[in-house]
Amino acid sequence: MRDIVLTIAVAVALTRGFKHPWVSLMVWIVMSVLNPHRYTYGFAYQMPFALAAAAVVFIGLFITKDECRSAFNPSSNLLIALTLWMCITTMAAFFPAPSFGMLERVIKINLMVIIAYALIVNEKQIKIMTWVLTLSIGILSAKGGLFTVLSGGSHRVWGPPSSFVEDNNAFALAAVMVVPLLFFLAGEQTNKYYKRGLQAMAVLSVFSALGSQSRGALLALSAMTIFLVLKSKNKGWLLLGLLALVPVALMFMPESWYSRMSTVQTYDSDDSAMGRINAWHMAFNLAADRITGGGYAVANAYVFGLYAPNPLNPLTAHSIYFQMLGEHGWIGLLLYLSFWLYTWSSCNWVIERSRSIAEFGWVVNLARMLQVSMVAFAVGGAFLSLCYFDLPYYLAVLVYALRRYVSERLDSKARPQASPFLERSA
Repeated sequence: MRDIVLTIAVAVALTRGFKHPWVSLMVWIVMSVLNPHRYTYGFAYQMPFALAAAAVVFIGLFITKDECRSAFNPSSNLLIALTLWMCITTMAAFFPAPSFGMLERVIKINLMVIIAYALIVNEKQIKIMTWVLTLSIGILSAKGGLFTVLSGGSHRVWGPPSSFVEDNNAFALAAVMVVPLLFFLAGEQTNKYYKRGLQAMAVLSVFSALGSQSRGALLALSAMTIFLVLKSKNKGWLLLGLLALVPVALMFMPESWYSRMSTVQTYDSDDSAMGRINAWHMAFNLAADRITGGGYAVANAYVFGLYAPNPLNPLTAHSIYFQMLGEHGWIGLLLYLSFWLYTWSSCNWVIERSRSIAEFGWVVNLARMLQVSMVAFAVGGAFLSLCYFDLPYYLAVLVYALRRYVSERLDSKARPQASPFLERSA
């Protein structure tokens, strides 16, 4: 039954997507982030829904009458430069075959992100994309939070199968990232039931992150909470709510959770933590020796034998920064950081120019919550290999879409209007 419902829903959406390719883009995002077909048990499990959505997007670009913009801008140009550099590092990789396989996946993701820069141009599209991204993770994280509450936190919460966030640690970070977006959507609602539902989903997402028993997610959650309070309009009420929520949430956590979290302070006696530090040393040494890094496949005995302090413990970097450094060298890391620094500064630009204009209230609130999500990703990502996870890149698209939206509206207001008398004379 699930297979039939999902297939019909995708087919209906893609039919509309020929004339409105941004609709097909939303289907692509749902398939890439939520992976709903992985929760079916029949023919839909292996159906290429994402490929079909991408094909409709490209066809729609040629026949649509919808308003579009250039896909090239400072934000997308940095992403394009990073992708091209990844092509170079892959050709120079230690192990080209597996590296090319990963490069193909990354190019598909980044290509659709770049197209999103062109298709998401107005208020309706920005808000719908925010809904799609938020609920694609929020539905699963709320489900995971409910599972955590009912099971007393005795089992870990895992992400969508065959996705970037299948691992419990990665999914926990994704859950933390959508919490501020859920608060934004709740603040936009006039219906109290929708508002309460989104707020409940945010709370359950916090439980889901805790239920993953991820130490990195705990740090991301702490950083996110601080910035959420700082960026919120109602700081006092939010702070009181969080102070009431924290002890309740901790009551549901089993003894194993406290034991695992306590190792943050004693990392030097934890094999997992020391393995990560060993991988970080390897990435630094590798980047210092090779300008192109080692390519995507560096977590192996051969590379660790050349560059790691402990060559007998080859692990993935477990850090977006050291992952980028080891796989693509200092140039790759510089481009990656430049992309995110520009995105952060764009949020600041939007907030500064919109805060005094009443009609841009929603823009300011969304920009602030996007910054909170980026803080969560920056902190949690320091302990996870999620450089290529597509959710953060789509958040960057939203940021630039907001910047362009505000810029165009301000330009139209500043443009002198023709006199009605002159128009009648003409």
